[in-house]
Amino acid sequence: MSSHRTIAVLMFVVFAATTGYGVSFPLLAISLEAKGFSSALIGLNAAMPALGWIVASLLIPRLHIHYGTRSLMIAFLVISIVGLAGFAFVNNFIFWLFCRFLFGGGLGMFFRTIEYHLNSMVSKEERGKILGIYITCFLCGIVLGSVIQPIFAIDTLPPYAFIFLCLMVSAVCLFGSGFKKHAELQPSFESFSSSTKIRDLFLLVPVAATGVLVYGLLESIPAYLMPIYALKVGFDEASAAYTLTAFAVGNILLALPLGLISDKVGRLPVIYGCVIVGMFSMFMVPFLIEDKTAFFSVLFILGGCIVGLYSISLALIGDHFPQSELIYANAIFGILYATGSLVGPILHGTAMHIYEPHGMVISAVLVFILFLLFTVNRSSSSSRVDLSIEK
Repeated sequence: MSSHRTIAVLMFVVFAATTGYGVSFPLLAISLEAKGFSSALIGLNAAMPALGWIVASLLIPRLHIHYGTRSLMIAFLVISIVGLAGFAFVNNFIFWLFCRFLFGGGLGMFFRTIEYHLNSMVSKEERGKILGIYITCFLCGIVLGSVIQPIFAIDTLPPYAFIFLCLMVSAVCLFGSGFKKHAELQPSFESFSSSTKIRDLFLLVPVAATGVLVYGLLESIPAYLMPIYALKVGFDEASAAYTLTAFAVGNILLALPLGLISDKVGRLPVIYGCVIVGMFSMFMVPFLIEDKTAFFSVLFILGGCIVGLYSISLALIGDHFPQSELIYANAIFGILYATGSLVGPILHGTAMHIYEPHGMVISAVLVFILFLLFTVNRSSSSSRVDLSIEK
């Protein structure tokens, strides 16, 4: 299969899967809110996929070499479908934690596997553009799913059946496409020391390593907590669900321009721009509650800034690591992302619970500030380090 056709197939598969994923975000959060669970418990539930990402990321290098990209993608989709079935047929919070581990963990690793392949097969000169297109397809599905979700009644089977259909379409497309892992992209297996590789990643590209960690800390806000925040400040259920739409539309319109700009002017200026604009946008959220137009507009900008951190950091990893090391860098990238995603929902959910509802805004602004303080200091130190990875 040609590289252009491979990319086209992967983009459609991503779009189909994320359409179902987009339905699940507000559906699960609002369902838990309707059952009377606190913001802290909703945040705990949202953190469960990160445990799956950490476990799977440690295994990915060996699994990838033995089974290849397509087999791993389909396996992760099957795992997510098993978790989805639990949501639909069992009404128990503890069991939902396990189902969230399977559903979100499986889908998350499905997307990480796609990202590794895209990062491996494109050149540095167009990496920002291709990853920008990937993020655009990803978020188009999220937008469509979040727009569709309010059509379904909460705690009924149709929304879960719709998500199942979307995931099955992705699996069938992958299975029937003839897509296989290109032999030249297969790395040779080495011993995998996560602590050593994390050190290497922070020495080589501290902004990318910290950027994906910060993205993990913040991604739960648009996906899970902003709908709850909107409900707590007086929005109705439909408006609360559309907060995710506002975030996603910002990504659709900003992801590709950010990628193209990073190809032209460099990754670091774009990352720092996303952090600074995102910080001020988040700070303004509580002051715009009475004006829905302004409120959704700032969410639009904030969404583009948050996901820009992920896509440009991913491009930085691809720029600095050779193909023989990229599978390991990608695995550690996933672990850092998962660590942030594990801590973030609990952090912001607890902050919202302690200082309801604006604690989430305060904690998010502090994350942005800490990113700037750490990376400026770390980058100046790493500029004196030989930019090579010791075997």
